[in-house]
Amino acid sequence: MFETVVDGHVAHLEYREDAGVLTILHTIVPPQIGGRGLGAGLVDAALAYASSLGLRIASECAYATHRIAALGAGENGGRSP
Repeated sequence: MFETVVDGHVAHLEYREDAGVLTILHTIVPPQIGGRGLGAGLVDAALAYASSLGLRIASECAYATHRIAALGAGENGGRSP
């Protein structure tokens, strides 16, 4: 899990790692701290982590899927499946 705490509220990203694939499951940012780019930062951190280990990326989270597409990474993190 990746997490950050802002103003006493915890934003987090849950993932599963299996068979060379990091699957993002949920990205949760409480409304009290929303709109600050925290979700994007969490997804970016997960992508950097996956890249550092040579893992492919998959997403079951609508927000993360949108962020990955916006970055042009594709769900395989730019790597061949």
